[in-house]
Amino acid sequence: MTFGSKTVLPKHSAGNVEYLEVRRRDGTVIILPGPAARFFDPVEDISVHVREARLIDASEALVVYRHTANKVGEPHVERRVVLGPARFIPSADEWVHEFEWSGVPQDGSKTTYQPKALRFTKLR
Repeated sequence: MTFGSKTVLPKHSAGNVEYLEVRRRDGTVIILPGPAARFFDPVEDISVHVREARLIDASEALVVYRHTANKVGEPHVERRVVLGPARFIPSADEWVHEFEWSGVPQDGSKTTYQPKALRFTKLR
């Protein structure tokens, strides 16, 4: 917003079950766990988004992946399981596995299966 010759920078706020994802012009991504607040800086930032943390119950788990380098320095993907109860906030180089399992088709057929009918991220 602009008022006269002054520009008002938007403020982004994250609560207890949220986090801020700041994408910088230099290519870095900053993750700020809530509660946190930050003003959008058009010189340094591409975007600032408020994201929801994943709440994991005691009977649930997430499969999380991260880009790393092995002992030789070659690219490698590391996998870990996050057990609940927890509040999960990914770091900039992590992502959560999305499971796509076959299931019963919507037409109710008991003799065939629908590929990717069940999509979820939390294992029970």
